[in-house]
Amino acid sequence: LLVILQQNPPIADVCHRLYELNLKILSSTPDSL
Repeated sequence: LLVILQQNPPIADVCHRLYELNLKILSSTPDSL
């Protein structure tokens, strides 16, 4: 359990960064999709 707790924050940070990148990409691209 300690190992999982230690690994969760980095994974959460990566997911959060990817989520922000996706928002930036969606907001920067026109509605041509």
